[in-house]
Amino acid sequence: MRVSSRAPLGLAAAAAFMLGLAGPAAAQAQGAPQNMAPGGATTAQPDAGAASVTVTDQQLRTFIDAATEVQTISEKWQAKAASSESSEEVEEVRQKATDEMVGAVRDKGMTVEQFNTISKAAERDPQLKSRIVAMLQQQR
Repeated sequence: MRVSSRAPLGLAAAAAFMLGLAGPAAAQAQGAPQNMAPGGATTAQPDAGAASVTVTDQQLRTFIDAATEVQTISEKWQAKAASSESSEEVEEVRQKATDEMVGAVRDKGMTVEQFNTISKAAERDPQLKSRIVAMLQQQR
């Protein structure tokens, strides 16, 4: 299964984002006013000209589970890519990693588009980021 070259960047970026959530970004997010919709959902305020994204707690739990899997897969394949001896080999490793990450996201019940939308919204919206941090801390 070939996936567009844009999908792995979003997945990898989301996984990297997940690793950085509990750091300084969490402290910044804690002081921001809440922008809550009914049912515990946050309405993310994206860049000007883009539509709002409402994310439920269940969607965030699914996102966190998927992002954790994506991060694990990314770490596994990074070592393989680093030891590759040609650019063709690196590309093959990247494609296998992408396929595995896409499969992991889908196995958790999300589309890659949904996953990337939540990831991008969390990068822009301190309230959404704060909710993710809180959920991650509850899991630990």
